[in-house]
Amino acid sequence: MNSRFAVILLALAAVSCTSQIVLEPKDSSVKVVMNALLKTEDVNHVILLSASNVSSVEALPDASVTVSVNGGAPVNAVYQPESPEDGYYSKPKAAYYLYHGSFSPGDNVRLEARTKYGNVSSTVTVPSKVNMDQVDTLRTVIRGSGYTEVNMQFKIRLSDNAAGSDFYRFTFHRSELYDWNDSGVQSTMLQELPADGSSDPVLSEGTLNTGDLLSELLELDNTYLLFNDNTFPGETRTLRVNVRMENLIASFSFNRDSEVEHGDSFMWVNLEHLSFEEYYYMKALTNLSNFGYDASFFFEPTTIPSNVEGGLGFVGVSASSDPAVFKVPDDIYLYEIRYRQEHPEENPYY
Repeated sequence: MNSRFAVILLALAAVSCTSQIVLEPKDSSVKVVMNALLKTEDVNHVILLSASNVSSVEALPDASVTVSVNGGAPVNAVYQPESPEDGYYSKPKAAYYLYHGSFSPGDNVRLEARTKYGNVSSTVTVPSKVNMDQVDTLRTVIRGSGYTEVNMQFKIRLSDNAAGSDFYRFTFHRSELYDWNDSGVQSTMLQELPADGSSDPVLSEGTLNTGDLLSELLELDNTYLLFNDNTFPGETRTLRVNVRMENLIASFSFNRDSEVEHGDSFMWVNLEHLSFEEYYYMKALTNLSNFGYDASFFFEPTTIPSNVEGGLGFVGVSASSDPAVFKVPDDIYLYEIRYRQEHPEENPYY
């Protein structure tokens, strides 16, 4: 081995292992940040608006936010003082604006915001609608080292259009009817469910963990179930996605309240057709959730793309398929108990 090359390698290794320089970013001019992920299946769309000067973020509740479709008259999005908040996660420091309306494939959608720090805008086009050919379900058991998982597996058949490249994601929701305090008025609660596509080569993009150290370092969690048609151009493919039984059990009806009248529960499966720009944006979010902002030996720092003119942020719009709807089996709440009775030698991990 060349001795000079060896010395250089040793020097690099010493530097990387013993020193780290932390640079604090300095405040710069204020940038308006606008974010919105619109869907054709929705009629109420949330637009987030804030301002950032690097070290601090400010919500912008006094802005004028409008949406126009196909060059039509702008329609105001209304500021929501009671911002949506997820009880399990902290609320982003941004003002929520609600736009009521619908979008169709082929529509050109323009969002504009006029703020005290300047004006921003973004124009996006709704992709075409792509339906799933067929969706089947079965119950499956996955056994690993020291655990057993019971899953509801969805087998989704999709036919690809041979013309051009297409970009998709799957979403899974559960809906349930409630009648609070026997009022006679039912309302629908909707919950997005996490799902696992790691065992499918299309959804995992071939990065299956084979047990060695390198594959573990490179393995990605496809949080948003993103995929493209590169591996089956112009063909029909069946993709498999697992939803853990725990996520169906530990839902609205897990702790049944005597004051609440529960109706039937349903599973909703959707295919969303994305633009390349939104696919790329969500892939960046996936990398961020897997690796964070910092660089490593294998990966560069994650860069979040922006398509907002005059500021920062991202606006996307996806076309939703016709949903595949399944009634959640009534026995699903007793499934864990039955499984333990039938397999007393095992200790299922939930």
